[in-house]
Amino acid sequence: MFSQGKRQLWKRTLSLARVKLLYTRITLTRFTTLYFFFALASCAVLSALQAVTFVDNSNAVAVLKTKLEGVATEGLAIVDNDELLVCTSIPNQAGTNCTLLLTFGEDLDKRDGLLADDLEDILGALNSVDFGQDSAGLMGNPVINTVPDNISLSFEDTCLPSLQWLDDVIHDAQREDVVTFLFQIWLFILALVTIVNESIPHLMAAVAGHLLGAGWSAYRVDSTRRLMNLYRTKIVPEACGGEDLLQNWWEIRIQHAIPILAVNCLTLLAFGYLSFQLFKVYATQSFSRVGASPKIHRMYKFVLLFSVCLQLSGFFSLASTAMWIDKVCHGMIMALAKHAKLYLAAFSVILVLQLPWFIFGWVCVRKECKIRFAIFCGIAVLLLTLQTMMFFSPLYRYIFLTWPFFATITVTAYLLIIATTAMGILCRLNFDKGLAHYLQVTEALDGVDFTPVYFPKGREVDPEKATALEAKLSEKSDDAHLTTIIALPLAAQQSPTERKQRGESIYSEQDGTPIFLSSSPPLVSDLAPAPSLRSSRSLRSTRSRLSKPPPQRSTSLRSVRIEEKKQQGKSDSGVPVVPPSVRPAPRVLIAPGRRYRDSKSPIRLSPASPSPTVPLPPAPSPPPGYDETSPQRTARSTSPTKQGLPTNPRPGKF
Repeated sequence: MFSQGKRQLWKRTLSLARVKLLYTRITLTRFTTLYFFFALASCAVLSALQAVTFVDNSNAVAVLKTKLEGVATEGLAIVDNDELLVCTSIPNQAGTNCTLLLTFGEDLDKRDGLLADDLEDILGALNSVDFGQDSAGLMGNPVINTVPDNISLSFEDTCLPSLQWLDDVIHDAQREDVVTFLFQIWLFILALVTIVNESIPHLMAAVAGHLLGAGWSAYRVDSTRRLMNLYRTKIVPEACGGEDLLQNWWEIRIQHAIPILAVNCLTLLAFGYLSFQLFKVYATQSFSRVGASPKIHRMYKFVLLFSVCLQLSGFFSLASTAMWIDKVCHGMIMALAKHAKLYLAAFSVILVLQLPWFIFGWVCVRKECKIRFAIFCGIAVLLLTLQTMMFFSPLYRYIFLTWPFFATITVTAYLLIIATTAMGILCRLNFDKGLAHYLQVTEALDGVDFTPVYFPKGREVDPEKATALEAKLSEKSDDAHLTTIIALPLAAQQSPTERKQRGESIYSEQDGTPIFLSSSPPLVSDLAPAPSLRSSRSLRSTRSRLSKPPPQRSTSLRSVRIEEKKQQGKSDSGVPVVPPSVRPAPRVLIAPGRRYRDSKSPIRLSPASPSPTVPLPPAPSPPPGYDETSPQRTARSTSPTKQGLPTNPRPGKF
């Protein structure tokens, strides 16, 4: 069972509002859309090419394994400054003995004869090495005694150590391929975070990441060419007697490395242009967004910069630690290194502390939690201490000096941890200044699909000044009209569209005037015309008309009480009784009549005969001048059907 917090986090991640927010940020401008899809395309292409390179290196390792498998080799093979050496342990350690087996480019006549002596007998005849203090070379300019002249080296004595060293180099290339593959995925995630957060620091970090990837791909092409030249001009003809195991593998490897360099350069140029365009968009929005003061935005930029350093340091620290652990756990280094288990434990602690350090750093700055920030700083100090102490290890220095990719990743991770800690302290100084509340409100508004408001640019009209400006323009010219929303009741605002026809009925008789009946009271919009929005003067006149009561008019109609039945069924006359939920008001004004015809309203009236319990009042006399034989009267009486509405119907309560 998941905890409540994890379930809430999962729901927030998959919520529709988050998806809408992501879609809105991606489609903000055409540059954001191009940036997203180009990041996705470059990630897919470069990851595929890097996978092909990993397969190539795996094939080379498999070929070398067939030659080295089953052969017992003692010592660590090293190729440095055109010299092939075999050491009994890690160089630069006390008690380590190294011997120079071959100097590439010298006369190899002494290798014409083969002796039956093993490599152990050869190493036993060698003297120990006295290391100097100069660090110009890998071995520190050691004083090395060569093989005596009376001893000849066999094919296995020189070729197998050379192939062992080459196998270790290609294994390192495999580790580089894995890290580079994950680095491309991480760059795409960084681009996605850039778009979602509209973060300029993340944008700059993504450009720096692509620059680093392009530079490293160029170095891989150059290092592959140099390694191929060393293998074909020195190892094959001098150390292995002309036996070429890899054959055309180098051409295939270079053919697959050049497209990676080309795609990285193209990606760098495209991301440079798109990042510049996004920088202008995000910089404009950062200065024009409504909702926070410039001080809050400045602190928020520090938080974004801290987040960039945290994400960068997290990736490079994990990559450096994982590569070092894999390097120590495989090959001859594991058996030859002193205190290898202690080093492995130290890096395992670093690897385990990376996750809580990243989580505490991400949360404490945004939530302004002082306890978590103290834990974050403590872990950062511990990481820096452990990585600094590792440089005192000869094994660590040896791997650092012989593996350029590992050295680059390690130095970058170390500097980023220092920068992350410094930015965290700077963010800690801004605690309790309103940033946490601003981030909380922003996150809540993003969760409900809230669109931020920006100040208008250029010559656009300020909405707060539109009313006064409209009044001035309307007095000067009738054509100058600006749309302005006036604070009126919703019922009083007229819509330009056609109104919906409400339920209505017309009661007519032979001797009376048609009367309009409605099952609902009149709306405010029926009492007065639509308010004019042209000036403040028309607005005041409209409000005065709405405040006046409707005029009272006399009528010659008599009132009849409508008897309603509360029980379901039929009345005495057989007319169905209306349910209480749809009954009209209990009193209506009708003329004395004999028929009631309903078009839409469900109102039904009882017969015109008076109720025996309520006597009807006498009918009023007709008004003066009333003529029974008038043409209008005759026309109405001869057509007792549904008529149109009166010219000025009397509004009132029904």
